[in-house]
Amino acid sequence: MKITLTLLSITSLLILSGERASAETWAYTDPNSPDQAWTGNLGLDFTVNQAIVVTGLGVFNPNGSQVVNAGPISVAIYDSNGNQVTPIAQFTNTGGLYALNPGGFDITQSIIATVLGPGNYSVVAVGFSAADPNGNVNLGSAGPATDDGGGLLTFTGVGRYDSNLSLDYPATCVGCVVPTQFDAGTFEFTATPEPGTFGMFGLGSALAFAIVRRGRKNRLAASA
Repeated sequence: MKITLTLLSITSLLILSGERASAETWAYTDPNSPDQAWTGNLGLDFTVNQAIVVTGLGVFNPNGSQVVNAGPISVAIYDSNGNQVTPIAQFTNTGGLYALNPGGFDITQSIIATVLGPGNYSVVAVGFSAADPNGNVNLGSAGPATDDGGGLLTFTGVGRYDSNLSLDYPATCVGCVVPTQFDAGTFEFTATPEPGTFGMFGLGSALAFAIVRRGRKNRLAASA
């Protein structure tokens, strides 16, 4: 019984520690301010300061309706060399109701967890239209609110765009010096586990093994 209780205590400690280490954050949270029917690619640059895990992608949904009226709208993250580094999430008008992120004006999908190391990236979305408008600070939008996850990210980049109708890494937007230029794509992320976390899991496992081993020895001695 004592062994079982001790193991449960260790397990609980590890679970709670894991929860604290994996708080998830949405990088961009858009307001309800559609004002542009741009159909090409729209990107937002950001810098990763400490490795993160991207677990979800989202796109601007101006009415908070959870549906896409035309689409498809696609989104992915690219590195500064133009390489796609996450899976693509696609939102279609046949997808039914999509999940809303906490801000209420971005629809979201989970993706296969993807690690982004320190460096420069852009989250890019394409497929907006008059039926599914995006936002642009030059046309009156306030632009998305940002959350750097406690310093994991820095929003120092610029907005990007091109007129291509398929998802790609767009050319730099000349003169677009606001890092929240567009209401377009967003992503969910968390910090990668710190080395101390792995050490704590290892310590917990070692303690559990030692406790079980000691209990077995005690039982064998008692039966001798």
